[in-house]
This record gives sequence, C-alpha cells and structure tokens, in this order.
Amino acid sequence: MPLKYCRSQCYDNVAVMGGHKSGVQERIIEKNTKAVFVSCENHSLNLAGIHAASEESITVTFFGTLDALYNFFSRSTMRWDKLRKAMPITLKSESETRWIAREEAVKPVCHHFDDLVILLEEMSTDLKGNNYDVMGELRTRVKKRMPGGTNVDVGLSAKQEIMRLMKGKSSGLLDDERMKENCLHVGEFYSDLDGNELYEEILDCRMLLASRTDVQIFTPEKLIQFIIQYGDENVFPNLTVAIQLMLTVGISIASCERSFSKLILIMAYLRASMGQDRLNALAFLSSDREEAELINFDDVIDNFASAESRRVQN
Repeated sequence: MPLKYCRSQCYDNVAVMGGHKSGVQERIIEKNTKAVFVSCENHSLNLAGIHAASEESITVTFFGTLDALYNFFSRSTMRWDKLRKAMPITLKSESETRWIAREEAVKPVCHHFDDLVILLEEMSTDLKGNNYDVMGELRTRVKKRMPGGTNVDVGLSAKQEIMRLMKGKSSGLLDDERMKENCLHVGEFYSDLDGNELYEEILDCRMLLASRTDVQIFTPEKLIQFIIQYGDENVFPNLTVAIQLMLTVGISIASCERSFSKLILIMAYLRASMGQDRLNALAFLSSDREEAELINFDDVIDNFASAESRRVQN
C-alpha cells in the first residue's frame, strides 16, 4: 500500500515503534502527516492495570492469595484431583504481563467461592490433613438477610451503562458552535473532506434521524449503514468520509499480536516443513477456537467424502 494513502498507525508502547523522536511512527509521520499515530489502548490499559494493582496493598494481597491458591493445588496431583471434583472449572495462574490472565484467574474463585472454601475446610479438618499441608481457621457461616440478595441487583449492568451513554450522545454533548469548530479542524487536517459541508451534513442527518423514530443508531457502523441504505454515496459525502476515517483509525493491535503468538505455538520445531496453506488453516482454527468448537466435524467429513467420491476416475 502506498504510504501516501495511510491514515492511521497503531503500535504498542515499545520505544522503537512508538517513540516520538526516532520511532517508526515518527518516521512515517515525516513522510505523511495524515498518518495519525494512536498508542494501542489494550497495551496501555494493561500497563495501567498492572501498575495500579501494584500500588495498592489490598490488591497485591488479593492477587497474591490467588497465586498461592493456584500453586497450592497445582503442586500436588492429589490436591488437584480434589479440586477438580469440587469445582466444575479449575483455578488459573496469573500473569505479570497480561492483565486478562488475572481476570481469568479471578473468575473461578468468584463463581465458585463457596465450593473452594468448603474444600479447604474439609482438607483442613481431614484426619489426613497433614498430607495436604492445609493450615487455617474455619469460617463462621453467615446467612443472607434476604433470600436471593446479591450485589448484582444494585446499579446498571455494563451493557445498560453503554446504552445510556450512547443515548445521551443524541441530546448533544457539544453545542453547534464547538461542533462547527471541530468540523473545520477536521477539514483543515484532511484534504478528503470539506469542514463547512461536513457541519451542514451533520445537521441535516441529525434532523433526518429525529424524524425517523423507527431507526435507532448507537454505533458509527449503524450510522454509515443507514446513510448507504437511505441513498447513494452522494447524499452525505463528507459525513460518509468522516465516518470511514474514524473507523479506519486503529486503536489496538492486540488481535494482531495474538495471531502471531498462535503461530509460534503452531510452527514448532517438528512442524518446520509445514506448508503455508496448512499453517494458515491451523492458525485460523487456533485463534477462533470458540467458533471452531461449534463445527460438527462429522458433517465436514461427510461433505469431504462425498466431494471426493464425485471425482472423475482417469
């Protein structure tokens, strides 16, 4: 792709890529000032979570306890077998570099906390408790004041909160004057659109959506789909380009790095002679494991067998 057409670049926080003096992003901006650089939000959020957790003593103790629980059960096949019988899912280890791994470590304890405590109590009171090396005090069981009372009953869910914020945008967080200034600024930066016309098109599109009570727009993708369905690309040309630019700007490279991590696991030493087609297929199955588990392989085998049987014999 010619560099002059680039409108976005996204890297992690490594200096050689995101450095403001001699990093890759700075060298590209020198050749194309419209190639906006965005630091990967997932990497930044991961670093923020790790450093924030390391500054709070309660959080350090919490994750230290999770790690101690995992080490306690994983270092003994007998203890691990008892854990698997007591809980439908097993404990996970945390990671110092991937915050998502800590989230996965919290889920089993959060969802099956009572089962885990009961198991530890049984192991501590067992006549063979010395084999488990369990030390601790039995907890005092406290009944809930109201049946079914949980913290989930309080406040909005994450989905409800997002919907509330998106609906609030329709009332307008920016007044028309500031919105016009932003449109002019975008028009000055990008030669792909006109700022004044963009402002007028936003006002017209807002009036159109206000009159269409049957249409609900909450994402940029839905908005551009509505524009395309309403007419052709000449209806709101500048607004269409602005939305395309916004959707083009990369904000994360975590999914790309995940695919390379899968390739490292698949392309092992004993598979060094693997062809490109098979490597791509295995990488796809590995990165999209959830979708692959939904496939009925018996149907795939039957379709493959029927296709092979229809081949013309020479």
